[in-house]
Amino acid sequence: MCAGLDAGQSAPWAQKNNENTYKKVHNRRFGALLAFVCFNILKEAILRLLHPVKPEINIQSFVVMVTTLLINILVMRYEFKKGGELQSDILTSDATHTKADIFTSASVIITLVAIKLGYPFLDPIATIIIALFIGHGAFEICQNSSRVLCDSAAIIDEKKMRRLS
Repeated sequence: MCAGLDAGQSAPWAQKNNENTYKKVHNRRFGALLAFVCFNILKEAILRLLHPVKPEINIQSFVVMVTTLLINILVMRYEFKKGGELQSDILTSDATHTKADIFTSASVIITLVAIKLGYPFLDPIATIIIALFIGHGAFEICQNSSRVLCDSAAIIDEKKMRRLS
């Protein structure tokens, strides 16, 4: 099928496959990093449940979180759009992570309001929810990367391969 290629050259589809494999491995590392972050956030939440602390809330807290939320929404939409256009798993994975950041920011804003209203015990509970958002994002990224690395998503388009060879 690859007749006509010079010795030492690989088929264009093989080069693309190697590049995709590298990107998938990178995405799995990114997912593992998010899982590590999730674990540490859960650990801190449990410590705060055992040893409660009342956070100090002011107007700057709200301004920072609302600004972060709006920026993350714009970034996520852009990354998903460009990730689809460019067929970039890295952009799509980062958009998935940014989606978790949006849920995180919304949770923090709700928690800030709850603390301001006199419910500081909701802080560690919200932290656990935030960790679960991050953990879910890590799972999605690793799952999507695993499909290609384990050949479960490898569907060979014979017409395309003939055209490339």
